[in-house]
Amino acid sequence: KQVLSMSIYTPPERYVDDESRRYFYARLEERIAMMPGVESVGFGTAAPAEFVPDAHYEIEGAAVPEAALRPAVARFVARAGYFQTLRVPLAAGRAFANTDRASTLPVVIVNQQFANAHWPAESPIGKRLRFFGADEPMRWLTVVGVVGNVVQNDRTRQTFEPLVYVPYEQNPQANMFVFARTRGTPETFAAAL
Repeated sequence: KQVLSMSIYTPPERYVDDESRRYFYARLEERIAMMPGVESVGFGTAAPAEFVPDAHYEIEGAAVPEAALRPAVARFVARAGYFQTLRVPLAAGRAFANTDRASTLPVVIVNQQFANAHWPAESPIGKRLRFFGADEPMRWLTVVGVVGNVVQNDRTRQTFEPLVYVPYEQNPQANMFVFARTRGTPETFAAAL
């Protein structure tokens, strides 16, 4: 309720590199936030309940299984305002900030389901994990926040899955969803958006 969403694609022939996509989404966020009646703006790779692709991962300090047995988790890319706009509660640590850049410490936020599975008796803040790309380990990512569970990968909205969120600035994507929380009926903003 009170949130308008729209899918956006930045074609590679026009947005030729990560920096041009970062610039586009930053300017778009500014313009939408200035629209009268818009409370907040967020971007994410999928709408709630929709499919988010899995990525294989490992937790620092845990036993490393062979490639075929590596666990996988839904990997969601979000910009700084995503959690606020969708009113996903922050349980510990912090949300993403505009200071989470490509040149700064690589970070992640995990949902409560993921945190409970891996660190049931301790704080996840400061723990590290990494994903695998083409069977090669990627850089270590530091957990800076824990958020409430959101239904994802389940159109029946029956279950919560573990989710790991990575910041857009450190993981630019061509396809994103924009979410605008409005004070009025969201549909009245559709044409302007």
